[in-house]
Amino acid sequence: MKDIDHKTLLCDEDLFLSTPTPPKQAQRLSFGSSSPDTNGNLEEQGVEREALFMDYLRREKDHTPCHGYLNQLEVSTNLRAARLKAMQHIIHVCKRHGVDKSTLFNAANYLDRFLSLNSCLKWEIWMVELLSTTCVSLACKFYETNIPSLHDLQMEDQEHTFKPSTIQEMELMVLKALDWRLSCINVFSFVSLMLGPNRSGPLNDKLTLLLLHSLLDPLMIKFKASIVASSAIKCATMGEPADMTMLNKIPVDEMDHVNSCTKLLETHLLAINTEGGVKQCSPVSVIPTKDDCLI
Repeated sequence: MKDIDHKTLLCDEDLFLSTPTPPKQAQRLSFGSSSPDTNGNLEEQGVEREALFMDYLRREKDHTPCHGYLNQLEVSTNLRAARLKAMQHIIHVCKRHGVDKSTLFNAANYLDRFLSLNSCLKWEIWMVELLSTTCVSLACKFYETNIPSLHDLQMEDQEHTFKPSTIQEMELMVLKALDWRLSCINVFSFVSLMLGPNRSGPLNDKLTLLLLHSLLDPLMIKFKASIVASSAIKCATMGEPADMTMLNKIPVDEMDHVNSCTKLLETHLLAINTEGGVKQCSPVSVIPTKDDCLI
């Protein structure tokens, strides 16, 4: 393998294979379905849930992208396109394999954190494909019981296919870059805790689609995970009875951010409804088809 950059992304064109094998059947719960939190967080009740929520608030800053990441996305068409393509890949792969929602949102978290550390790179398609596959692989290894093979995590429409050894090398690189912090606090961590154990059905589906839609919007990066989660629940439950107990735990000086984030998420909800309504939308149908240019 030759060194493309002295800090990141080792790969060589002669390691690429030709055509990937069709994926195996999805092995677990479908992405849009309700599933128990793997750490048992949904079973925490009352004071325990509140204590856990406060702990999440304290720890979420340890799992956020580097300062200045949003600004880099705003000024770099290449970085913005790389992020969008990678997020699309993560959503597609996670849906295809029926992984838990926590796995998808952790993979997305790894992606943003790694991109923020390497925002000055000129991202090429093969680099994006390798990184997004790696993020899903790491998340699956950490959270899934039935782990898809490295071969199956690669999509048919990818321009490059990577040997397992290449992905494993990239996994180690990402792990080191993220300081081995894979058990992260992200939007889904807060949402699953705030909704409690009894939320399912249309509200859950609506919230899932809203959060998926928001993953593709770089503007959401300026908000902390707790803010996005609180805002998404507010937005998804408008006009419906909901337990907003946890929302009261958000610091008062953060409520302006909640209101701003809610307004932004309302535009995403409108887009989802315009596409045919929540019932007709799927996690893949919320993905925009128009992309910026990647070399």
